[in-house]
Amino acid sequence: MAADKIRVSLISPSAVDTAYWDGRPVDRSKFLKPEEIASVIFFVASQPEGVLIKDIDLTALR
Repeated sequence: MAADKIRVSLISPSAVDTAYWDGRPVDRSKFLKPEEIASVIFFVASQPEGVLIKDIDLTALR
């Protein structure tokens, strides 16, 4: 894929506050927000051509 200038990044978030959790007995106040994940995706996609971010592990610190 490098020859085609395709970059692949793995973004691994902990629990994210989405509809998946609706109706489940969990404390969602400690979950990551979808906007936080979107911000990281934008950051990764905004890097210059010569930069590859391979892995990101995200955990909320709430």
